[in-house]
Amino acid sequence: MGVGTGTGFKVEVRVEAQAEPEISAYTRSMEAQKTPASDHALYNRRARKKPTNLSVNSDLLKKAHDLGIDLSATLEEALAVEVGMRQRELWLEENREAIQAYNEHVAQHGVFSTGRRGF
Repeated sequence: MGVGTGTGFKVEVRVEAQAEPEISAYTRSMEAQKTPASDHALYNRRARKKPTNLSVNSDLLKKAHDLGIDLSATLEEALAVEVGMRQRELWLEENREAIQAYNEHVAQHGVFSTGRRGF
């Protein structure tokens, strides 16, 4: 509760906490099954690990070691990001004509719900 004074009169403000809405057991179970976007199958995370030789800047390698950075996990995650970006770019290039045709169609004719939406 807060109290303030303005031009000679007293103003009292009450803030009441709102209760969280009741979540059903079904909703809770469905939420628990959701997969984060970052976990979608870009690659098989259960595939066996393969030893690989790399050349890395010695100073950077020392600093990473001093900080306790897991090189394998860090490289794997960085490669997953890079592979995902390259696959996206490739998909967009392969589908550029279809995307352009769709956008032109929408520009000329609108989307299926044009005129029926209430917003």
